[in-house]
Amino acid sequence: MVRRIRWQIGATLVCASLILLLLAHLALATTAGGEAGVGGVYREALVGEINDLNPLRGSAQTRAEADLSGLLFEGLTRVEATGVVVPDLAENWQVSSNNLVYTMTLRNDVRWHDATPFSANDVIWTIDWIKSPQFNGDPSLKLAWQNIAVTALNPQTVRFNLPVAFAPFLNQLTVPMLPSHLLRNATTEQWQAWNQQPIGTGSFRFGQRDGNLIELVANADYRPNIPNSRPNLERLEFRLYPTMEAAHEALRRDAVDAFAYDVTEQGELPLPVGYRRVRAPLADYVVLTINLRRPPLDDLRVRQAIDYAVDPNSLIADVLQNRALPLTSPILPSSWAVADELTGYIDDAEQSRANGLLDQAGWQRDEQGWRRKAGQLLRFELVSANSPERSAIAERIQAQLATVGVSTSLQLVPSSNLQDTLSQHTFDLAIHGWSNLGSDPDVYELWHSSQVNAANFAGLEDPAIDDLLVRARQTTNQETRRELYAEFQAKWLALAPSVMLYQPLLEQQVAPSIEVLGLAPVNQQAEVLYRYSDRFRRIANWYQVTTRQVLPNFRNEPQNERPR
Repeated sequence: MVRRIRWQIGATLVCASLILLLLAHLALATTAGGEAGVGGVYREALVGEINDLNPLRGSAQTRAEADLSGLLFEGLTRVEATGVVVPDLAENWQVSSNNLVYTMTLRNDVRWHDATPFSANDVIWTIDWIKSPQFNGDPSLKLAWQNIAVTALNPQTVRFNLPVAFAPFLNQLTVPMLPSHLLRNATTEQWQAWNQQPIGTGSFRFGQRDGNLIELVANADYRPNIPNSRPNLERLEFRLYPTMEAAHEALRRDAVDAFAYDVTEQGELPLPVGYRRVRAPLADYVVLTINLRRPPLDDLRVRQAIDYAVDPNSLIADVLQNRALPLTSPILPSSWAVADELTGYIDDAEQSRANGLLDQAGWQRDEQGWRRKAGQLLRFELVSANSPERSAIAERIQAQLATVGVSTSLQLVPSSNLQDTLSQHTFDLAIHGWSNLGSDPDVYELWHSSQVNAANFAGLEDPAIDDLLVRARQTTNQETRRELYAEFQAKWLALAPSVMLYQPLLEQQVAPSIEVLGLAPVNQQAEVLYRYSDRFRRIANWYQVTTRQVLPNFRNEPQNERPR
């Protein structure tokens, strides 16, 4: 009996060993891993309302509306991350020798989302609509197109005639095109219906809306003549929330896969477990503008001393915890036109340069260490928005100026009032930002003397700078423009009309199941975003990471090609 039991036990052990060997063999022959899946859904939280998806409303759009419009519509051209303009709805173009005539050849494989072919009629109608008295969109858009004539040479060719040479015109052609066959004779009610569920040409089309959930669907007919142009993702779901806190809570509850926000101005939100942060610089910057109209700020030595005294790097490191990037000139570092080897205002530990300039200008320290001339205290009013981040920046700048004997009084105002203060020039020093600067380096509107009663808040008037800015926008030769803008940047720095503080960053917190391209992990280089919606610049290549099991290939069948 005992012998029989021992035999059964032995047989059981042998069987178990065989089973374990088989399982080990299968484990070695079986792999599971993350693969780039074709199909799937991407879910993102957006803050704000979506009431009108007409892309020509420009700045009147909410950020959420602009994000969706950027996915649904396209222009004749688009801008690469480097700022270089490339064809989009256009296939190519030619420019006349005098830079006044642009002839655009359109792609012949573009269809509207309702399958109607895109043609020159759509281009003509869109531009004529922008120029018409009935246009109720972005006023600045209407002004930009008002004196430009557009004609169709044939269904696939359009000609633009400019009154004067304007190098950024190719950037202007990024304006979204609208479907003439649907809107040419549309009633007010038909326009309103189209604004809610628009037809565009983008890689995603409008699917449906259910309350605060909006669905976009991959455009199956997108660029049929270009291999692999159709998006990997099958569907995009955008969920609307009233506040940033509510949107981030949805991310923590796994109700969405991603949430994007301005991490510089709004502060870093806690990262849900398992998620990752990716970031990209925005085409914005924050500056300390100096009002040259107000003595003694009209004294170059005083302005340069202020520039030496203010240390943007410590602002970025200590106040913003490295949630921003440094700048040197008014042209973004990512631009092809940024000057090489620009030397900013960097002082030594004793601040000898700032102190020396103020001494030369006749501002001597009193017994308390403040600067005075003929009994007058060197004191400026420093204006800033009263948001937590800007207030902290203003207080740090106040402390930095105090170390060289410059006294300041802080005036913290609501953001809505800051624009009036700048426009009316009722400030000495002002901290403010410029948003959506665009991809072209043309900064005429910010620094030409003709703009001193507009966006040239500093009141800079310099004939040499005026000449450089005019010449740079009148030639289409990129190398010539680069040289002109390099000279402009050097002269601008020498005149010190403002202190460049920092370039903000967009952060997107994203689930591990989605691979987003174009944004990068913290402290790695990423593509600049000229608009918030540019974070979707490479969305056709985004994909859902899938975990799949690969069984032994007993038939020696060829492996499937990895999805794009």
